Amino acid sequence: MLATCLALAFSSRTAALSQPMVRARASLQKGRAARRSPRLRGVPATLTTLPPSTPPRRPRPARLANTATKAFALPRRDVHDATAAAVKRLGVPTIGVDEVGRGCLAGPVVACACYLPAGVEVDGIADSKTITTEKAREAIYEQLREAPGVRYALARADAPLIDDVNILQANLACMRAAAEALFTRLASEDDGQDDVMIDVTAIGDVVPEDETEDRLVAVVDGVDDPWRRGGRPPGLGVRTVKGGDGSVPCVSAASIIAKVHRDRLMHALHARHPQYDWAANKGYGSKAHRAAITKHGWVAGLHRESFDPVKSMINDEF
Repeated sequence: MLATCLALAFSSRTAALSQPMVRARASLQKGRAARRSPRLRGVPATLTTLPPSTPPRRPRPARLANTATKAFALPRRDVHDATAAAVKRLGVPTIGVDEVGRGCLAGPVVACACYLPAGVEVDGIADSKTITTEKAREAIYEQLREAPGVRYALARADAPLIDDVNILQANLACMRAAAEALFTRLASEDDGQDDVMIDVTAIGDVVPEDETEDRLVAVVDGVDDPWRRGGRPPGLGVRTVKGGDGSVPCVSAASIIAKVHRDRLMHALHARHPQYDWAANKGYGSKAHRAAITKHGWVAGLHRESFDPVKSMINDEF
């Protein structure tokens, strides 16, 4: 009897002590739930979203209807951009235009424009840079010369003009001169000497173009239109083809012819200045060529003074 009374008293005491703890735990859980819930205490049930923690962004100002334009802008470089497939679909004859010697430290840049009649096939014709031996290039060049109806024109710009107007402008001037000379010969059926090279010594003024139908299209290797500032002869169209020297036969022919003639020029210059080994390096910046410039100096009128290392050597003197 006594044990039963003690057990009942102990359980009543335990229940009395646990009730405040249960109420405290329930209150704590309710508080946590209130903080997690989007509903605020004392706020009507319809307002269930918290106010934003940051102020709203200010609206952007409206763009101006008329924006300022540049006072001067060059024409787009790709205005006449095309592909080899598009060139094949042209309904007019084409001439290929390419250059060699653009990155050399010495010697001229040489451009060639070549007309390759339809049906004329030359074995091994390709980009001159992929033909690794002079003997192979010379053999293809002789085939081109003997092929019926093949015509070409050559132009060169020496180091003084390159230093004066920069290599890009000198290169484009050579391309224009060669293409326009060949265009004139073909239009007049002139049987002039194709191997006579035009010497480009200055860049003339731009003449406005006349809107006429193209009778011949110059396919230029690369992305630079030689007539992008105007001055293209009436009747002569233009298309630029990136990688055209490896995909368009007439451009490949122009590349080979220009390379052969420039190599011959560098052989002749090597006989006068053998210390630079131009017969082997053709004026490019080989390690041996750069070492020879450091040892012997540079040749005025042949080395490009706007190219390193000659440019740095000139600056060091002053």
